[in-house]
Amino acid sequence: DGLRLESKSGNVLVDLDVRKELNRKVDLAILTGDVDSIKEVTHKNRNFLQDTLILTTQDSIRAEKIVSLILGENNVISSVVMFGGVSLKDNLVNYNKEGKWYIGRPFSPDDDKVKEIAQEFSLAFEMVVADDIVAIKWAKLFSNLYSCIPALLGKSFQETFTDSDMAKLAVVLFREGFQVIEKAGIKLADLAEFELDKLRQLNQLSLQEAAQSFSEQINNLGKEPVYGTILENIKRGCPSGINHINGELVHLSEFDSRCANFNAKIVNFINRIEKTKRFFTMDEIKREFELGILN
Repeated sequence: DGLRLESKSGNVLVDLDVRKELNRKVDLAILTGDVDSIKEVTHKNRNFLQDTLILTTQDSIRAEKIVSLILGENNVISSVVMFGGVSLKDNLVNYNKEGKWYIGRPFSPDDDKVKEIAQEFSLAFEMVVADDIVAIKWAKLFSNLYSCIPALLGKSFQETFTDSDMAKLAVVLFREGFQVIEKAGIKLADLAEFELDKLRQLNQLSLQEAAQSFSEQINNLGKEPVYGTILENIKRGCPSGINHINGELVHLSEFDSRCANFNAKIVNFINRIEKTKRFFTMDEIKREFELGILN
């Protein structure tokens, strides 16, 4: 029946030619599934993807590497999507967050092909050709670190972070992650959607002050409930993606003495929820992370 898009600016019905597999060569293939699915999809369609431009859209920093191991690096283009929506059912999406679409080469300098794709998509999206798409991907990952907390509880961002202890936990995840990233020498991009200065300011405040500041930022999201991709994936019975967000920091910390204990515990808890389908209560999380004594 087509793909229905709902947004504040109106509703659109898009007629799509939907196939389970490619049956012909294309100029550009856009990978839009979760990162855990793209290895199988790329392998399955390999004959039609050879010498085709591949555009990844996953937040995971591993997406491009997975594709390049199968098809090589030359035709891989990476992107970071800052707009968002909620999948309400199979063919209905609520487009509830406007934002930019960053695009660039992850393994080589940007070229005319990148600019051509950006120009084509600019009819519908605000496109930005990025000099360092990898730094932007790390920034997007980092900005998603706290979305695991509402997923622990099965609640919206707004409902979760009105509680000061939950806001404390978000700040702790940021601080721990920032230490891991800095020691690994990984560059984060400074974006309008993710300002590094604000993050550094949170590091300079006391935990209580930082938690209050973070809670106020979440309150500015508006009245419409925001749940985040991790929780939405869990509710849809899909892989949550936690291993490619907080889990990436845990992976980095395994190579030396860098500490990512809070993020590691979060990853384990989300993996448990994926298996049991049971969310934690707020009191359980406060006890597990000893939030009452954090300062």
